[in-house]
Amino acid sequence: MSSPVDEIIAAATRGDLEQITGLLARDPSLADAANLLGSTALHAAYYSGHYRAIGLLLYKGRALDGFLAAELGLLGPLGGAHARQTAAETAAAQGQTDAAELLRSAGG
Repeated sequence: MSSPVDEIIAAATRGDLEQITGLLARDPSLADAANLLGSTALHAAYYSGHYRAIGLLLYKGRALDGFLAAELGLLGPLGGAHARQTAAETAAAQGQTDAAELLRSAGG
């Protein structure tokens, strides 16, 4: 039997908005919860390209911050090419236009 954290990460990987919404209704803290490897539903949604799931998780969970943007690979290392770009600008530069728009609206 999988944990609620594993369930929401799996749902985010599939882009299953209905399951994500149901899980968050039962436990809103799942929007920010991480598994033993440090992965979150937001990571899974981003890497799987499920932009509606990203929007839902940002709406229900924490606002995008610099640390999370770095975890998602949206910020370069200090002094790197993307060091002065916002997460949204970096996503746009990588061709992730839908993600860039969501990140802009979340303040990233």
